[in-house]
Amino acid sequence: MIEINLAQIPNQSFSLQLNNVFYQITLRYVINLMTCTIKRDDKVVIENVRCEPNQQIIPYNYLEDGNFAFITIDNEYPIYTRFNVDQFLVYASAEELEVSRGTA
Repeated sequence: MIEINLAQIPNQSFSLQLNNVFYQITLRYVINLMTCTIKRDDKVVIENVRCEPNQQIIPYNYLEDGNFAFITIDNEYPIYTRFNVDQFLVYASAEELEVSRGTA
């Protein structure tokens, strides 16, 4: 599992390559919640979806080359002021996801 370093700012965009897949991620603060847009190899996977605590962000199994999740304490919703303090964005590879589901 890889922890993605986030800035403690309300709106941010960044790109990264993981397991030969190019991701562009945009996080936005909108009326007391964070939203997320993810493009994978320049194709929109999700757009302006509310960030949920401790849940996979990309919801469709057929889209998984890996997946992202916000890890938070006590199922609190992600908020930029707590990024990298007690809320973290992580990436799990397809293999790690299989192991966590017990299907490997």
